[in-house]
Amino acid sequence: MRVLAFVFAAATAATCFLPLLARAQAPKKSSEQNKAANEFRAYLDADWKRWMELYPEMATAVGYPGQNRRWSDDSPQGIAVRKEHLAASLKKLK
Repeated sequence: MRVLAFVFAAATAATCFLPLLARAQAPKKSSEQNKAANEFRAYLDADWKRWMELYPEMATAVGYPGQNRRWSDDSPQGIAVRKEHLAASLKKLK
């Protein structure tokens, strides 16, 4: 019984203190890194929304709201819009 209590106490301590220890050991990000990370996150969010608008079937499949009554535009103009979006995304990432 004593061994079981020791194992339980050790497991509890490990699950409580190891994440705190790992966080304390992580290097601090500079404000420049934070700014770059925030800009990249904003880019990803905007790009995700644009993808959901361009491909409403995929938006419906993943549960993105507001696109479930639409179909992808497969006209030459719609295809051109998607190509332009991909080119603009690549340019921004570079």
